[in-house]
Amino acid sequence: MNTTDLKIGEYEQKLDRIINTIRNRFETKTKSISENVKSFRARINALEENQKHTVEGIEKLKRSIKEYEKKLLETRDPSILEREKELRRELEDRQSQADKLVEAIGQLKDLIQKMQEEKKSVEIERKSTQAIFQVRGCITHTGLSIEPISEDEEYDRIRFTYRRLNPARPKITYSFILNIAESSIYSVSDCVPNIPNIQHEVDELNKSRNLFAFMIRVRLLLEALTK
Repeated sequence: MNTTDLKIGEYEQKLDRIINTIRNRFETKTKSISENVKSFRARINALEENQKHTVEGIEKLKRSIKEYEKKLLETRDPSILEREKELRRELEDRQSQADKLVEAIGQLKDLIQKMQEEKKSVEIERKSTQAIFQVRGCITHTGLSIEPISEDEEYDRIRFTYRRLNPARPKITYSFILNIAESSIYSVSDCVPNIPNIQHEVDELNKSRNLFAFMIRVRLLLEALTK
């Protein structure tokens, strides 16, 4: 293993430790959300079962009321009239209970939807945070600045500028432009100064898609030019 590979390995190990910490933190959060969703779904199942029995009870009460209404047409027995009133009160109570169950189920379903949306947001935040640390890692370890230049019909263009390559002349900058085609193929232009073997590194980048390693390798090539 050469010196370049060793340095890249050191940078990547540091970044991997940070990324693993980020991943573990967000995985804990998403696991908690998933457990809450599971718990709410269990509650919904129980409420829906309760709702089913309540609706069955309501239908039974309606049938009983119809029977007593029929009896009232045949007789004016006060006890039948009183029983009909009791059944109607019970029907109202059951209907109110059913309405509350429907409302509770709806609220739980809304909560589940919000939690699922939160879970998606957490995953987006995890990827964004990870990307930020990757960029910060590159900047910290390579003295690098990254500047989008322009977009046209064929390419996205990004300027990479390296600093502090030469301890004797730390203000001197070295740069190149990374072109990204719509097909996601990378190419390099406007190297200042000209970088030997840069095309080999670009070819490796297009194979590996490891932009972090590419930026470090280019810096090491530039460091070699200053010696």
